[in-house]
Amino acid sequence: MRVDRRHFIAAGLGGVAAACHPFILDPTVPWLSVQIPGLIGLTKDDRSGGLIALMVDPKAVDPMLRQHFPRLVTDQSNVDMRSGATTAKPAGTKVNPKTGMKSLLYWDLTAYKVTFPAEPGNKIVRAKTLGKRLEHQRLPDLLTIGDASWIPQMAKLTPTGKSRVNPACLGQNPQSAKVAARVDFGSGALTSIFPRSKTGRYDKIEFRFEPEPPRGPYQQALGVPRLIQQLSSGTVTIKLEPFDGTMATQIVLNRTEEFGDPIEMEVKNESADPDDPGFVDCMNDDDLQVLHHFGALYALLDPSDQGSLKPIPHAVAAAEGFSLPHCPATDVVIWCPGGSF
Repeated sequence: MRVDRRHFIAAGLGGVAAACHPFILDPTVPWLSVQIPGLIGLTKDDRSGGLIALMVDPKAVDPMLRQHFPRLVTDQSNVDMRSGATTAKPAGTKVNPKTGMKSLLYWDLTAYKVTFPAEPGNKIVRAKTLGKRLEHQRLPDLLTIGDASWIPQMAKLTPTGKSRVNPACLGQNPQSAKVAARVDFGSGALTSIFPRSKTGRYDKIEFRFEPEPPRGPYQQALGVPRLIQQLSSGTVTIKLEPFDGTMATQIVLNRTEEFGDPIEMEVKNESADPDDPGFVDCMNDDDLQVLHHFGALYALLDPSDQGSLKPIPHAVAAAEGFSLPHCPATDVVIWCPGGSF
């Protein structure tokens, strides 16, 4: 796994995206595609070369912030429910907007370490780089191959120019370090993708970080991280291990149809409980355009890199012919990513 350019990357501040795949996937082999929206930090695993997703508990950072709910989500058609296969019991079901059916299963990941298998032979698939971000105000194009540089880079926002992870975040039980759940990926290709919305084009919106970062102004478009892995077979087994060391369980996914489209799933840190009938993604337009909860990500950094300022992104501009999204809209999730595929 190569995490493009920076050791630590703040992730998940875009929104829900239509399923699209930036690579030309070999249809004769199976693939897994994992979107990673929500209040999540990504860091490289120095031991394995893989990727670690740290799902922040913002309420533990600041009681004024909303509680978040770490979830793993996929369509039930992907899940092997035969006896002895999937032993982790789903927490509930949601409607899949692609089909209109209540067929999405989700698992509560709070206080769990989640482990995805590596690719065959631990093969490293490097993240694609398209060029310098926002060079001459060049915003990303939905039709181009995504790359990891569209994910906010915490090192740009710290006084030291570094973004070392607090070692406690990687301990056996990282909850004292404000980590609600942790997900380990052995390998894969990390890219970023952009959502489509009836109320705005996120790939055409720039965000400025305020107050001004210690190392100078910084702005960019914000993409949703997505990891793609080639699988050794049509089956993938995901292990769930409680932080307290009690018995582990597993989720087994199968590609029962012909290979071609990947198994789709999400690892997310939702801003509202999926079972809450009053689910909303934001309270007002100010919430949408000023991402207050981004500040919770600084809790994942080593104290020597945090500094006194906590710059957060503000929406500042949309390209000509496109408007900023507005609240409320259940398919607009830039305040605290929720929703689904």
